Amino acid sequence: MKILVTSDMHGKVSYFEKAINNHPDIKNIFFLGDGLSKAEEISYCYDNKTFYMVPGNCDNPFSFLSTTGYEFIEGVKILYTHGHAYNVKSSLSYLKEKAKESQSKLCLYGHTHNADILYENGIYFVNPGTLAGKNGLYSYAVIDITKEGIVPRIMEI
Repeated sequence: MKILVTSDMHGKVSYFEKAINNHPDIKNIFFLGDGLSKAEEISYCYDNKTFYMVPGNCDNPFSFLSTTGYEFIEGVKILYTHGHAYNVKSSLSYLKEKAKESQSKLCLYGHTHNADILYENGIYFVNPGTLAGKNGLYSYAVIDITKEGIVPRIMEI
């Protein structure tokens, strides 16, 4: 099963919609913050998809959503967060601890605007980058989760 992972929309709504529409077969979409209210609005247009969302540091500070979520897909435990609560711009150490402690096999985060895939101690750490663009790159991630393993890819719009 494939999942779509996006983060840091910062008003670039058309890029969020384009990422979704580029993969009509993907039913599970993770939005990792910074543009949460728009992502929520857009999610209502896709009744055949399931959206998992967390707020970012630029979202409404009074959001009822937790800054960290967990989900199981194809038996794989996924931790997802924006990343600001774990200080990911300085280091991934706190996030790595949380992923290990929670026994997650896939950890999704944003905030840095830098697309990245890291595999460490049996855990994939995936930052899809930003839909708002950084150095001319507008990116998101597609992750294939199967019984054989996890295959993350960074995609460009």
